[in-house]
Amino acid sequence: AARQQVAGLDGLLLDIGGDMRSWGRAPQAAGWQIGVAHGTRLADNGPVAAVLQLNNQAVATSGRGQRDLQVGEQLHSHTLSPANGQAVTLVSSATVLAPNAADADALATALSVMAPQQGLALIAQLPGVEALLQLADGRQQTSSGWHLAAAQREQRAGSFMHTADGAATTWPAGFVTSIDYEIPKVDAENYKAPFVAIWITDQNRNIVRNLTHLGTQEKWIDSNYVWWRRYGRKIDKLDAVTKPTRKPGKYSIAWDGTDEEGKKVGQGKYLVHIEASREHGGHTYQTFELELATKPLSQPVPAKEEMGGITLRFGKAV
Repeated sequence: AARQQVAGLDGLLLDIGGDMRSWGRAPQAAGWQIGVAHGTRLADNGPVAAVLQLNNQAVATSGRGQRDLQVGEQLHSHTLSPANGQAVTLVSSATVLAPNAADADALATALSVMAPQQGLALIAQLPGVEALLQLADGRQQTSSGWHLAAAQREQRAGSFMHTADGAATTWPAGFVTSIDYEIPKVDAENYKAPFVAIWITDQNRNIVRNLTHLGTQEKWIDSNYVWWRRYGRKIDKLDAVTKPTRKPGKYSIAWDGTDEEGKKVGQGKYLVHIEASREHGGHTYQTFELELATKPLSQPVPAKEEMGGITLRFGKAV
Protein backbone atom coordinates (compact mmCIF):
# COMPACT_ATOMS: atom_id res chain seq x y z
CA ALA A 1 0.00 0.00 0.00
CA ALA A 2 2.85 2.42 0.81
CA ARG A 3 4.59 1.69 -2.46
CA GLN A 4 1.37 2.42 -4.35
CA GLN A 5 0.73 5.68 -2.53
CA VAL A 6 4.23 7.23 -2.52
CA ALA A 7 5.75 8.02 -5.88
CA GLY A 8 9.49 7.42 -6.11
CA LEU A 9 9.72 5.40 -2.90
CA ASP A 10 12.90 3.33 -3.01
CA GLY A 11 13.11 1.86 0.50
CA LEU A 12 10.72 0.86 3.27
CA LEU A 13 10.78 -0.81 6.69
CA LEU A 14 7.41 -1.83 8.13
CA ASP A 15 7.54 -2.58 11.88
CA ILE A 16 4.41 -3.67 13.77
CA GLY A 17 5.94 -3.97 17.20
CA GLY A 18 8.84 -6.33 16.63
CA ASP A 19 7.72 -8.21 13.52
CA MET A 20 8.99 -6.40 10.44
CA ARG A 21 9.41 -6.50 6.69
CA SER A 22 12.00 -4.61 4.65
CA TRP A 23 11.89 -3.66 1.01
CA GLY A 24 14.23 -1.74 -1.28
CA ARG A 25 17.14 0.50 -0.39
CA ALA A 26 18.13 0.86 3.27
CA PRO A 27 19.70 3.97 4.87
CA GLN A 28 22.97 2.04 5.14
CA ALA A 29 24.49 0.25 2.17
CA ALA A 30 24.76 -3.09 4.00
CA GLY A 31 21.03 -3.17 4.75
CA TRP A 32 18.57 -2.25 7.49
CA GLN A 33 20.30 -2.59 10.87
CA ILE A 34 17.92 -4.66 13.03
CA GLY A 35 18.72 -5.51 16.64
CA VAL A 36 17.47 -8.74 18.20
CA ALA A 37 16.23 -8.15 21.75
CA HIS A 38 18.01 -10.09 24.47
CA GLY A 39 15.82 -12.99 25.54
CA THR A 40 16.08 -12.24 29.27
CA ARG A 41 16.06 -8.42 29.24
CA LEU A 42 12.82 -6.52 28.88
CA ALA A 43 14.20 -2.97 28.86
CA ASP A 44 13.64 -1.31 25.48
CA ASN A 45 17.14 0.17 25.51
CA GLY A 46 18.90 -2.96 26.79
CA PRO A 47 21.89 -4.52 24.99
CA VAL A 48 20.84 -6.57 21.97
CA ALA A 49 21.71 -10.22 21.50
CA ALA A 50 22.60 -9.79 17.83
CA VAL A 51 22.32 -7.35 14.93
CA LEU A 52 20.93 -8.35 11.54
CA GLN A 53 21.38 -6.73 8.16
CA LEU A 54 17.95 -6.98 6.55
CA ASN A 55 17.63 -6.80 2.76
CA ASN A 56 14.21 -7.43 1.20
CA GLN A 57 13.46 -9.87 4.01
CA ALA A 58 11.25 -10.25 7.07
CA VAL A 59 12.09 -10.97 10.69
CA ALA A 60 9.89 -11.92 13.64
CA THR A 61 10.50 -12.81 17.28
CA SER A 62 8.36 -14.86 19.63
CA GLY A 63 9.01 -15.59 23.29
CA ARG A 64 9.08 -14.31 26.85
CA GLY A 65 8.42 -10.66 27.58
CA GLN A 66 5.81 -8.21 28.75
CA ARG A 67 3.00 -10.63 27.92
CA ASP A 68 4.19 -13.14 30.50
CA LEU A 69 1.48 -14.33 32.87
CA GLN A 70 1.99 -13.91 36.61
CA VAL A 71 0.70 -16.67 38.87
CA GLY A 72 1.48 -15.91 42.49
CA GLU A 73 5.11 -14.80 42.57
CA GLN A 74 6.06 -16.63 39.38
CA LEU A 75 6.08 -15.40 35.78
CA HIS A 76 5.15 -17.88 33.06
CA SER A 77 5.34 -17.67 29.29
CA HIS A 78 2.06 -16.79 27.58
CA THR A 79 2.92 -19.42 24.93
CA LEU A 80 1.62 -22.90 25.71
CA SER A 81 3.10 -26.15 24.43
CA PRO A 82 0.63 -28.16 22.33
CA ALA A 83 2.29 -31.31 23.68
CA ASN A 84 1.22 -30.85 27.31
CA GLY A 85 -0.71 -27.58 27.58
CA GLN A 86 1.90 -26.06 29.89
CA ALA A 87 3.79 -22.78 29.51
CA VAL A 88 6.99 -23.30 27.51
CA THR A 89 10.18 -23.19 29.56
CA LEU A 90 13.11 -24.25 27.37
CA VAL A 91 13.21 -21.50 24.73
CA SER A 92 13.29 -17.92 25.99
CA SER A 93 12.87 -16.40 22.53
CA ALA A 94 13.00 -17.47 18.88
CA THR A 95 13.90 -15.07 16.07
CA VAL A 96 13.34 -16.10 12.46
CA LEU A 97 14.60 -14.42 9.27
CA ALA A 98 12.54 -15.35 6.20
CA PRO A 99 11.56 -14.05 2.74
CA ASN A 100 8.09 -13.01 3.98
CA ALA A 101 6.60 -11.88 7.28
CA ALA A 102 3.85 -14.51 7.54
CA ASP A 103 6.39 -17.35 7.45
CA ALA A 104 8.75 -15.57 9.87
CA ASP A 105 5.93 -15.00 12.36
CA ALA A 106 4.55 -18.54 12.20
CA LEU A 107 7.99 -20.16 12.41
CA ALA A 108 9.06 -18.01 15.38
CA THR A 109 6.04 -19.23 17.34
CA ALA A 110 6.64 -22.83 16.27
CA LEU A 111 10.29 -22.73 17.35
CA SER A 112 9.21 -21.42 20.76
CA VAL A 113 7.40 -24.67 21.52
CA MET A 114 9.73 -27.15 19.76
CA ALA A 115 12.87 -28.71 21.17
CA PRO A 116 15.82 -26.56 19.96
CA GLN A 117 17.48 -29.22 17.80
CA GLN A 118 14.12 -30.21 16.31
CA GLY A 119 13.38 -26.58 15.48
CA LEU A 120 16.77 -25.94 13.89
CA ALA A 121 16.41 -29.13 11.85
CA LEU A 122 13.15 -27.72 10.47
CA ILE A 123 14.82 -24.41 9.59
CA ALA A 124 17.61 -26.25 7.75
CA GLN A 125 15.01 -27.65 5.33
CA LEU A 126 13.58 -24.24 4.40
CA PRO A 127 15.38 -22.18 1.71
CA GLY A 128 16.14 -18.58 2.64
CA VAL A 129 15.21 -19.06 6.31
CA GLU A 130 17.54 -18.65 9.30
CA ALA A 131 16.92 -18.60 13.07
CA LEU A 132 18.40 -17.64 16.43
CA LEU A 133 17.23 -19.42 19.58
CA GLN A 134 17.89 -17.90 23.00
CA LEU A 135 17.49 -20.60 25.62
CA ALA A 136 16.31 -20.19 29.19
CA ASP A 137 19.75 -21.17 30.51
CA GLY A 138 21.39 -18.26 28.63
CA ARG A 139 22.82 -20.23 25.72
CA GLN A 140 22.23 -19.32 22.08
CA GLN A 141 21.79 -21.69 19.16
CA THR A 142 21.63 -20.64 15.53
CA SER A 143 20.92 -22.14 12.15
CA SER A 144 23.88 -22.75 9.85
CA GLY A 145 23.48 -19.58 7.79
CA TRP A 146 22.55 -17.13 10.56
CA HIS A 147 26.08 -15.67 10.66
CA LEU A 148 25.76 -14.53 7.04
CA ALA A 149 22.97 -12.09 8.00
CA ALA A 150 24.47 -10.97 11.30
CA ALA A 151 26.39 -7.70 11.38
CA GLN A 152 29.63 -7.37 13.30
CA ARG A 153 29.27 -4.65 15.93
CA GLU A 154 31.73 -3.69 18.62
CA GLN A 155 30.51 -4.13 22.20
CA ARG A 156 31.25 -1.46 24.78
CA ALA A 157 33.22 -2.49 27.84
CA GLY A 158 33.60 -0.69 31.13
CA SER A 159 37.11 0.13 32.30
CA PHE A 160 36.92 1.50 35.85
CA MET A 161 34.53 2.55 38.60
CA HIS A 162 33.77 6.08 39.70
CA THR A 163 30.87 7.89 41.34
CA ALA A 164 29.06 11.12 40.66
CA ASP A 165 31.43 12.91 43.03
CA GLY A 166 34.56 10.97 42.08
CA ALA A 167 34.74 8.55 45.03
CA ALA A 168 35.34 4.87 44.24
CA THR A 169 32.14 3.29 45.55
CA THR A 170 30.41 0.72 43.37
CA TRP A 171 26.76 -0.16 43.00
CA PRO A 172 25.65 -3.38 44.72
CA ALA A 173 26.26 -6.38 42.47
CA GLY A 174 23.46 -6.97 39.96
CA PHE A 175 21.64 -3.68 40.64
CA VAL A 176 20.21 -1.59 37.79
CA THR A 177 18.07 1.52 37.56
CA SER A 178 14.84 0.94 35.64
CA ILE A 179 12.31 3.49 34.44
CA ASP A 180 8.81 2.23 33.68
CA TYR A 181 6.60 4.75 31.94
CA GLU A 182 3.40 5.03 29.94
CA ILE A 183 2.56 7.19 26.95
CA PRO A 184 -1.17 7.98 27.23
CA LYS A 185 -3.45 8.29 24.20
CA VAL A 186 -4.63 11.89 24.47
CA ASP A 187 -8.21 12.50 23.34
CA ALA A 188 -7.40 15.06 20.67
CA GLU A 189 -8.10 15.57 17.00
CA ASN A 190 -5.20 14.63 14.72
CA TYR A 191 -3.37 12.90 17.59
CA LYS A 192 0.24 11.88 17.00
CA ALA A 193 2.42 10.09 19.55
CA PRO A 194 5.00 12.33 21.23
CA PHE A 195 8.75 12.25 20.76
CA VAL A 196 10.33 11.18 24.07
CA ALA A 197 13.88 11.69 25.35
CA ILE A 198 15.23 10.22 28.60
CA TRP A 199 18.74 10.81 29.92
CA ILE A 200 20.84 10.77 33.10
CA THR A 201 23.08 13.59 34.38
CA ASP A 202 25.03 14.30 37.54
CA GLN A 203 23.94 17.00 39.98
CA ASN A 204 25.65 19.65 37.84
CA ARG A 205 23.68 18.48 34.79
CA ASN A 206 26.73 17.07 33.06
CA ILE A 207 25.67 14.21 30.81
CA VAL A 208 26.21 10.72 32.21
CA ARG A 209 24.15 8.63 29.79
CA ASN A 210 21.60 9.11 27.02
CA LEU A 211 19.10 6.31 27.61
CA THR A 212 16.55 6.56 24.82
CA HIS A 213 14.99 8.80 22.22
CA LEU A 214 11.69 7.77 20.64
CA GLY A 215 10.42 9.36 17.45
CA THR A 216 9.32 8.64 13.91
CA GLN A 217 11.06 11.32 11.83
CA GLU A 218 14.65 12.42 12.33
CA LYS A 219 13.90 15.96 11.15
CA TRP A 220 11.80 16.53 14.30
CA ILE A 221 14.42 15.19 16.70
CA ASP A 222 15.12 18.72 17.99
CA SER A 223 11.51 19.18 19.14
CA ASN A 224 12.71 17.98 22.56
CA TYR A 225 14.73 21.16 22.73
CA VAL A 226 16.10 20.79 26.29
CA TRP A 227 17.77 17.50 25.37
CA TRP A 228 18.76 18.67 21.89
CA ARG A 229 20.37 21.97 22.92
CA ARG A 230 22.37 20.47 25.79
CA TYR A 231 23.17 16.94 24.70
CA GLY A 232 21.98 16.35 21.11
CA ARG A 233 24.55 14.56 19.01
CA LYS A 234 24.86 12.04 16.26
CA ILE A 235 24.37 8.64 17.85
CA ASP A 236 25.11 5.33 16.15
CA LYS A 237 21.68 3.74 16.21
CA LEU A 238 19.74 0.74 14.99
CA ASP A 239 16.90 1.13 12.52
CA ALA A 240 14.65 -1.11 14.64
CA VAL A 241 14.64 -3.98 17.16
CA THR A 242 12.75 -7.24 16.78
CA LYS A 243 11.23 -8.47 20.05
CA PRO A 244 8.15 -10.23 21.43
CA THR A 245 5.07 -7.98 21.28
CA ARG A 246 4.05 -6.05 24.39
CA LYS A 247 1.05 -4.33 25.91
CA PRO A 248 0.21 -1.03 24.16
CA GLY A 249 1.53 2.20 25.58
CA LYS A 250 3.73 0.74 28.33
CA TYR A 251 7.52 0.97 28.13
CA SER A 252 10.52 0.10 30.25
CA ILE A 253 14.13 1.21 29.94
CA ALA A 254 17.13 0.48 32.12
CA TRP A 255 20.41 2.08 33.09
CA ASP A 256 23.17 -0.41 33.81
CA GLY A 257 25.43 2.09 35.54
CA THR A 258 27.65 2.96 32.57
CA ASP A 259 28.31 6.40 31.13
CA GLU A 260 28.52 7.46 27.48
CA GLU A 261 32.02 5.95 27.19
CA GLY A 262 31.00 2.62 28.70
CA LYS A 263 32.71 3.32 32.02
CA LYS A 264 31.03 2.19 35.22
CA VAL A 265 29.71 4.81 37.61
CA GLY A 266 28.87 4.22 41.26
CA GLN A 267 26.82 5.40 44.19
CA GLY A 268 25.77 9.01 44.42
CA LYS A 269 23.07 11.47 43.43
CA TYR A 270 21.92 11.59 39.82
CA LEU A 271 19.18 13.36 37.89
CA VAL A 272 16.75 11.55 35.60
CA HIS A 273 15.46 13.83 32.82
CA ILE A 274 12.31 12.99 30.82
CA GLU A 275 11.13 15.21 27.99
CA ALA A 276 8.18 14.72 25.62
CA SER A 277 6.81 16.88 22.81
CA ARG A 278 3.88 16.19 20.51
CA GLU A 279 2.94 17.64 17.14
CA HIS A 280 -0.33 19.56 17.54
CA GLY A 281 0.12 19.09 21.29
CA GLY A 282 2.19 20.14 24.27
CA HIS A 283 5.70 19.88 25.65
CA THR A 284 6.62 18.30 29.00
CA TYR A 285 9.99 18.36 30.75
CA GLN A 286 10.51 16.71 34.16
CA THR A 287 13.57 15.97 36.31
CA PHE A 288 13.80 13.59 39.27
CA GLU A 289 16.65 13.12 41.73
CA LEU A 290 17.85 9.58 42.40
CA GLU A 291 20.23 8.85 45.25
CA LEU A 292 21.74 5.45 44.53
CA ALA A 293 23.31 3.74 47.52
CA THR A 294 23.22 0.17 48.85
CA LYS A 295 19.47 -0.33 49.27
CA PRO A 296 16.76 -0.88 46.64
CA LEU A 297 14.26 1.91 46.03
CA SER A 298 10.98 2.40 44.16
CA GLN A 299 9.76 5.91 43.44
CA PRO A 300 6.38 6.48 41.70
CA VAL A 301 5.83 9.75 39.83
CA PRO A 302 2.35 11.02 38.88
CA ALA A 303 1.30 11.60 35.28
CA LYS A 304 1.87 15.03 33.76
CA GLU A 305 0.53 16.33 30.44
CA GLU A 306 2.20 14.33 27.63
CA MET A 307 3.49 11.56 29.94
CA GLY A 308 1.55 8.98 31.92
CA GLY A 309 2.62 7.52 35.24
CA ILE A 310 6.33 6.85 35.79
CA THR A 311 8.06 4.52 38.24
CA LEU A 312 11.78 4.80 38.99
CA ARG A 313 13.38 1.69 40.49
CA PHE A 314 16.84 0.77 41.70
CA GLY A 315 17.50 -2.82 42.62
CA LYS A 316 18.24 -6.31 41.37
CA ALA A 317 17.74 -6.81 37.64
CA VAL A 318 14.67 -8.93 36.91
